[in-house]
Amino acid sequence: SGESDIDILCVVPRLLARKTFLTELPPLLEGLQGVGKMRVLPEAFVPVIKMSLWGVDVDLSFAQLPLYALAEPFDVMDSSMLTNMRDMKDIASLNGPRVTYAILQRVPNPPVFRVLFRAVKLWARRAGVYGNVTGFPGGVAWGIMSAHVCQLYPKMTPAMLLDKFFFVFSNRSSGLAVRIAPLSECGPP
Repeated sequence: SGESDIDILCVVPRLLARKTFLTELPPLLEGLQGVGKMRVLPEAFVPVIKMSLWGVDVDLSFAQLPLYALAEPFDVMDSSMLTNMRDMKDIASLNGPRVTYAILQRVPNPPVFRVLFRAVKLWARRAGVYGNVTGFPGGVAWGIMSAHVCQLYPKMTPAMLLDKFFFVFSNRSSGLAVRIAPLSECGPP
């Protein structure tokens, strides 16, 4: 939808600093055809370069690993790479794709989940109930809720799941946690 964006994470070895990334990359990108609405947010919880690319909003974030070279192939789910990381902004940047991947591993049918999740996010945005900044669930929370419904009804179509989404969460006690994994599998890497 026109309210969607693409999140890109640039993972680099210790030889490239975040400050260099945030100051030297934007002028290079601005010179490219199709790039517009460039904003650099170095003080955000996850520092990001926001831009539009051919009309699609793109968030480009950065994570520096305390390594001289990255393993090939790179596996964002490899928890050993978090060893010796001290910068919380780098850890937070890596958290996004790690959580996304973990959620996708928990759903019975990822393509069906993706359609449901897009529909839920679109509804939440249009209803004005989307976003941590405004005190409402953000993308991860809506994703977990969508994954939960997919787990409850693994054979349903996205349209049927959307109906079940509203049924489940309108009839759920507000004090109950929504879990898509056993507690024994949750926690720090």
